[in-house]
Amino acid sequence: MTIPAGRGDDADHRSQRVSRFGEPLPLELLGIEPETSDFATFEGVRPHRHP
Repeated sequence: MTIPAGRGDDADHRSQRVSRFGEPLPLELLGIEPETSDFATFEGVRPHRHP
């Protein structure tokens, strides 16, 4: 997940957050923390080395 800096057309993604699949993902800007264990996966997809 990338974290935007700025708003609208001036926004830039200067940082990123790496989380483990199945752990909650805090989204401070929205005030929510979705549980990623409910997300589906695709068969045959290899994990990425780098986000």
